[in-house]
Amino acid sequence: VPDRGRGRERWWQARPQDIRFPPRSTMDADMRAAFDEFGRQGVAEDVEAFARFQRQRDAMGEWGDAFLFARGSLRLNRAELLQFWADYMELFNRYAAATEPPADDARRLLVRFVAFPDVDDSDDAAPSR
Repeated sequence: VPDRGRGRERWWQARPQDIRFPPRSTMDADMRAAFDEFGRQGVAEDVEAFARFQRQRDAMGEWGDAFLFARGSLRLNRAELLQFWADYMELFNRYAAATEPPADDARRLLVRFVAFPDVDDSDDAAPSR
């Protein structure tokens, strides 16, 4: 970030990137523990960011209405789940690339995706599609 440094001081800014992890089943115990902690901290940060938004949204004007929320369930096999993830990432990356540089009226949006098997699901459950 050239305009932030003074003298010999240099500022750097991380580029956004897609970080992927190996499947949990291939991790050793130490890596699983680190991965679990990474996930726990990430979720805690997301919950805190949402709480800040909730506290301040009345003062944000029209941006206070920009809480897009959907909640649902799908019944997919593993191949379909991986395709769903690939489709989501394609959509996300398309919008990320299209917003460089961002418009003057743009705001940074926190976008989260989470999908995991329902441990209470039984084979007898009705499909949710």
